[in-house]
Amino acid sequence: TLVAPKFNLDEVRVPSTIRQPAGPDYPFHVGRFHITTAQFAAFLNDALANPGHPRGQYMFFHTPTGDVFINAVTTGESGVELDGRTVKMFSPSAAGQIRLLNGQYEVVTAPVDYSSHPVTGVSWYGAVKFCNWLTLDQGMLPRDHGYTKDTDPTRWRPVTIGAADWLTRDLNDGERQDLVEKYRGYRLPMDDGYNNPTPTLDSADAYNEWYKAAAWNDALRQNTLFGFGRGTLTGADANFRCSGDGFEDVANCLSGGTTPVGYYDGSVKAGSFATGPNANTFGLFDMTGNVHQWLQGRYAPPNTIDRHTLRGGSWNDPVNAPSLRTASRTLFAAPATTSNQLGFRVVRTPAPPTADFDADGNVDLRDFAPLSACPTGPGGAASALCTGFDFDHDTDVDLRDLSSFMNLFMTSSP
Repeated sequence: TLVAPKFNLDEVRVPSTIRQPAGPDYPFHVGRFHITTAQFAAFLNDALANPGHPRGQYMFFHTPTGDVFINAVTTGESGVELDGRTVKMFSPSAAGQIRLLNGQYEVVTAPVDYSSHPVTGVSWYGAVKFCNWLTLDQGMLPRDHGYTKDTDPTRWRPVTIGAADWLTRDLNDGERQDLVEKYRGYRLPMDDGYNNPTPTLDSADAYNEWYKAAAWNDALRQNTLFGFGRGTLTGADANFRCSGDGFEDVANCLSGGTTPVGYYDGSVKAGSFATGPNANTFGLFDMTGNVHQWLQGRYAPPNTIDRHTLRGGSWNDPVNAPSLRTASRTLFAAPATTSNQLGFRVVRTPAPPTADFDADGNVDLRDFAPLSACPTGPGGAASALCTGFDFDHDTDVDLRDLSSFMNLFMTSSP
């Protein structure tokens, strides 16, 4: 059954035809922006309303504070008493962007409207839970989930690695390949560095989705120092400490904060703040600055095996901070960490285009029904459910794709 998603996620395709030497040779989709506060609030409310469904399982909503914890039982719950629950998915107080009021989460809109700002205060666990929820919300099934969840936080992990192995290492290449090939749901980007002699410095790798998406400039045919496709950083390029954007305290630029996603788009903002044209080769924004982004993987052995990598830098980093650079892999955090500097974006690997939507061996009217909900017209963004009908890989479902489907329909149907 096709159900309207809570929101339309803006994604870009990182195609296999754009080659980064030694980088991923498979296509993957990346959120054009960080997940926003409004999108995360929609997730929280849907999960709160569906405690027995996979959308809301393993979540405990603490009603006095709005904090969300990993629950002690599978079914989602709400309550006043924590009863020993300590591992956070989300903390509204960490950033002050969202609040729980009268049983619903709402975005704070005054004195700043945070609706289009990147959500912060989300732990790695909260980001992982959001990825599984988004997989369902965008029309996929639980079998497409990229992560396993449990009442035991140490067992939250990518689906292709065993629980015991996850306690001691990151995914090996075989497990990464399985994740790419067999699971179509949303997840956090993979990077490299865990097994590198120098884990603080990243380089291209067959599964390093982060570095390809952030660093590669196809026009220059090289990796760039910053995520907007250039090698120098000014206040017009990204949100960092004292960058001069309109969301800093004019009396004290050290008192900064997030900017809306896509704020650095080449336009002049209120207050005459001029921004640079900062969508990169793939059309991604904020790959440098605004908020640190949770990645999927472990940081490095032996003393940081229980930490996850952070990339991209944040609004609180000075201009010379290594973390703002695409190849820098210097920061990590425990998976339950919540902060006003931590956010995330999502990736997924799409299924190869096929007209046989229900996988019954025929292209027939049962396959036409979901196709009928997918056309976007030229330049539209196909939803996750519909990318299997994007035969020409141009991110929309238009007449060219319909023609491809009809050719297969006529030759395959009984």
